Amino acid sequence: MSIFYPNLLVDKITDINIDILSELNIKNILLDIDDTISPGSTVSISDEIDEWLKMLKSHFINLAIISNNSRERVECFSRKLHIPYVCRSMKPLPFGVYKAMDLISANKSTVAIVGDQIFTDVLAAKFVGIKSILVEPLSMDGSFTLKIKRGLEYLVKKLNKERLDKRRLRVKR
Repeated sequence: MSIFYPNLLVDKITDINIDILSELNIKNILLDIDDTISPGSTVSISDEIDEWLKMLKSHFINLAIISNNSRERVECFSRKLHIPYVCRSMKPLPFGVYKAMDLISANKSTVAIVGDQIFTDVLAAKFVGIKSILVEPLSMDGSFTLKIKRGLEYLVKKLNKERLDKRRLRVKR
């Protein structure tokens, strides 16, 4: 079902470059935290992801954090990265997405959610009518509920492998 298909599927968030964003007309990114820019429940960001975020800012890409997590956790990343945030966003429901778009004055046609989950990030983008970029999770650890969701996502990906492969970015390493 196309509601589960991101506009782009990438192995690593740092594979997303300015050329790709330009091709997709993306000037605004709503970033998930857990397993997208930071593994699991840690509060660290790798140097590689930190450099990637700086590169986006240097190319005038507007960023906001959108997370279902608590204010304390999300604020920590917001302060570190100097970008606005929406916590307890209730993804995949659209309310938090609209709020995050307002924070950075984003037009629907130029915004994408970048996240690691089909059932929160991709669906939220679909419900709002914006683009989505699905990244492979930084960590497969997590709560029982998350493991159930990852299992269901695995089935969706497996059943739709051919269609999703057409959306996968191939990066030579």
